[in-house]
Formats: sequence, structure tokens, C-alpha cells
Amino acid sequence: MKLIYLKTTEAYYNLAAEEYFFTILNEPVFMFWQNSDSIIVGKNQNTLSQINYDAVRNGNIPVVRRLSGGGAVFHDMGNLNYTYIIPDRSDLYLDFKFFSEPIISVLKTLGINAVLSGRNDIYIADKKISGNAQYIKDNKILHHGTLLFQTNLNKLEQYLQPDPEKIQSKGIDSIRNAVTNINEHVKTNISPIKFKDLMFGYLAQNYNGVEIYEVKKDDETGIRGLRDYKYGTWEWNYGYSPKYSFHKKLRFGFGQVEINLDIVSGEIKKAKIYGDFFALRDVEDFENIIIGCKHSPIELKNLLENMDYTQFFAAITLEQLIECLF
Repeated sequence: MKLIYLKTTEAYYNLAAEEYFFTILNEPVFMFWQNSDSIIVGKNQNTLSQINYDAVRNGNIPVVRRLSGGGAVFHDMGNLNYTYIIPDRSDLYLDFKFFSEPIISVLKTLGINAVLSGRNDIYIADKKISGNAQYIKDNKILHHGTLLFQTNLNKLEQYLQPDPEKIQSKGIDSIRNAVTNINEHVKTNISPIKFKDLMFGYLAQNYNGVEIYEVKKDDETGIRGLRDYKYGTWEWNYGYSPKYSFHKKLRFGFGQVEINLDIVSGEIKKAKIYGDFFALRDVEDFENIIIGCKHSPIELKNLLENMDYTQFFAAITLEQLIECLF
């Protein structure tokens, strides 16, 4: 088994590294990694329906889609992420107990009575400290999970509370559980890095052929290429979302604007706008202009700043119009 520790804390890079090593290594792998503030959504989720978009935008929080299913999670430096890559073991698909037992065993050495609860979560008492998810391809399994040590739970709630009135999605919703930090259950706080060392030691004692794998220059090149091509793109993180309907109503000094959009593969397919605002041109012309555009702030801003949008919404600013559309 190869043990890998990723020192980069960039979410786009680390999610790309998971897929990169899953693709090139054909032997067991265990990997630890941390992300600075970010949101990771499941492969089958509608991104906008899982996040508080305004808070995420204002906080400049990266949102990244992962390979596996399951729900959206918040990462920060108080959270530690782990990944197993196991080739030729499709029999372990959805066997969350197999992958959780080493984590639980190391936690017990710290005096923490953690248990696997439900299908894929690790709990202390009645609160969740770890969620797990899996991806399988060509008889190879990628299993990954989170460990909350000293995560900012206020930020977790802030960024993962979407407006239920805004998005109606056919994607997979997250299940919200009561969560707690591991450090609330030990006498002396333990850092994620210290736990990493304990976990690597446990694996070295209990598995044959364990060795540290240092990320090579060629690995860096491959990971960064995958990041730039896939994990750092709007198309993967937002455009891959299942089709959804968007609704938002805002009132400004010049009147009320109500936006209704149907989005498929990240692209606006239908648009209907209502309100009591004044306009020089029929708002249906504006609807036709935005149909076919990506439901992306950057794309729409590029489109709108090159036209006189005040003909459709008298006295509106570009920032107000973008706010209506997200």
C-alpha cells in the first residue's frame, strides 16, 4: 500500500489528484489531504441547490464537484480528508465498514468511542464526525471521507444553506445531520497532521508492503493538467448539474423584478421575467437574449455589459441585474 500526503490545500488540485492517482496507480493507496475553505458537492447534485450562493460568492469560496455521489460538504483546515484506492476489489463497493474500521481503531487509541452509523457515516455519540462516499470504475474502488477535528461549524451552516424557494432541482439533495468536532471529545486537542501520522503508523503495522509515496514532478504536471481541464472549470462544477428551475424575486427602488429560468446542462433554455419596473423595450426581447447563455455569473456579465440592459429594466445597475439572476 502506498501512503500519500498532499501538501497543497487547493480544492481544485486535490480533487484532481484523487482522480489522477485513481487512474495511474494499480495498487492499494491511502491518501490524506486538506482543503482551505471550500465546498465539495456530490457528482449527481445540482450545485446551486446545495449552496448559499450569495454567501459563497461573497466569501470567494471554491465549489468543486467530486467523482463520487452523496451530499455536499464544507472543508476547511480543521477538516482532514482521506482517500482509499483499491484495485480489483469490486466486492468492497458500498462496504463502508471495511474502510471505516482503521479510522475508528485509531480514534479509539485517543480514547474516542467512534462508531459507524447508518450507511456511511462515523459518529461520536449521536453526532456525525465523518461522512463517506465511493466511486467505482473498471473493478477499482475510490473510497473517501471527511474527519472533523476543529472545523468552523458556523461557516459550514453559512455556506450550505441554500434558499429552498430559489432552486427546484432534480439532483440529489444532501441530508443534513447534527455534526461535532473530534476535538470536543478529547482532553488534549489533536491536530489533523498528528492524526495523519498516527494513521500512517497504524497502516504500516497492519498491512504488508506499506511505503510513503512522494508526489513526483510528472505527477504534478498530470494533476495540474486535470485540474485546469476539468476540476477548475465551470462546466464540471456547475454545468454538469442536472436540469433545474431557478426562481428569484427582488425589489429595488425602481420596482420589483421576478426571474424564472429553466436550465439544462448549465445552459438557460427558457426565461420568463415579470415585475412592475418600467422599460423602453419589451422584456421578451431580453428573455430571448439570455436564452442559450450559460447560467454563469461570468458568462452573463460578459453578455450584459456589452448591451444597454437599462432599455429593459429602467435604472437598474449591472450588479443588481446579476444579483437577480443568481
